[in-house]
Amino acid sequence: MGEETEPSLIYGLELQGRSLAPITADTENISFMVGTQSLKSDNFVYIVTLDEDTGLLHKRILKYPAGEVWSLNPNPTDPNLFLSTYGEKSQDSWKKKAAVFRIPESKNNSSNDEGNLDSVDIEVQLDEITGKNEPVGAWYQPNEASKFCLIAGNSVNYLQLQESGPTKIWEAEHSVRGQTKIETGAWNPHRHCHQVSSVSGSQVMTWDTRTGDKAWTFNVASGSNIRSMDYNPNKQYYLATGGDDGSLIIWDYRVPSEPLTT
Repeated sequence: MGEETEPSLIYGLELQGRSLAPITADTENISFMVGTQSLKSDNFVYIVTLDEDTGLLHKRILKYPAGEVWSLNPNPTDPNLFLSTYGEKSQDSWKKKAAVFRIPESKNNSSNDEGNLDSVDIEVQLDEITGKNEPVGAWYQPNEASKFCLIAGNSVNYLQLQESGPTKIWEAEHSVRGQTKIETGAWNPHRHCHQVSSVSGSQVMTWDTRTGDKAWTFNVASGSNIRSMDYNPNKQYYLATGGDDGSLIIWDYRVPSEPLTT
């Protein structure tokens, strides 16, 4: 007989979801944050925690009154704070926004009934930073809980949160002919997290956060637009990209002319 495999754990959402993120600041538990995306119904953020002793999943449901949850990025040291982009709907318009949210202390531990749920609160609104540009995403610097990258339109913004609000350290532009905005971004977890990357079209561009200057860049030879990317946390120079052509490509960015595997 083959080796026994651990059973899968499944938790179903009441609404469609598109954002999932680990809560790394919760060092005592294996916890994830999940957000729902609905134009017609109220939206929620779920805190899902694995009980390692029993193998069961526990949940906490929070109202998310701001709108559709597009992305979630928990703070690396404070499990009650997270960055989020969201779609705000009014009677005659829809607008994508970004903000820092706070999870309140639980007052209703025994109930997940919708009428008794706590709500996440907007701690810091980021409209002044994004201006007229639509926010793409916001990501905390993994080793600096007060600093984060906010991408809006074709601008990469490196910011610090202070008591008076967010302060812009530097801003850079990533523009590629034929592209109107950056698609996504990601932190390089190596080199003391001093590099952050942005993706526009088929190009990956990486910035040195200490200066705001370009660190390195490469283009996907096929010319296919990149839709997502992430770094390998265990291998310093490896990253993965996924594109419109349906391919997943592993790269060593020191040798961008030839992918490691596709």
